[in-house]
Amino acid sequence: MKKPVQIHQFDPVIYPVKLYVVKYPDENEINDKFYSIDKLSINYRLSTAVEATTWKSIVRLKETNKYGVLITIYPGPISIGAIAHEATHAARVIWSWLTEDETGAEADAYLVGWISDCINQVRTNKFKNN
Repeated sequence: MKKPVQIHQFDPVIYPVKLYVVKYPDENEINDKFYSIDKLSINYRLSTAVEATTWKSIVRLKETNKYGVLITIYPGPISIGAIAHEATHAARVIWSWLTEDETGAEADAYLVGWISDCINQVRTNKFKNN
């Protein structure tokens, strides 16, 4: 029997959005647990061609109705480059939602660094006490 998907939730504290990182996702479970900002189905589909993906818009966790960014890590190793890549996508989703604009500079770098660290905690299964 397959183990249920584990959703790792992180709180950036200074932004009103959560970060959801799921390792080795199951399509059906992701679709059952998340919906769009408008409470519509996200129609999540797995990709075998990449190490990880970031959903391109804010989602809501059905259980709590909390807004967040969804990153999924696929089976196999994930490189630091892929972590940074997905963290950048996630930061852009957050900035687009908060400001309708992609900002840059120090705030963007902080957010990308924080998201990268959260993804790495899931990758290594070594969690900090937040």
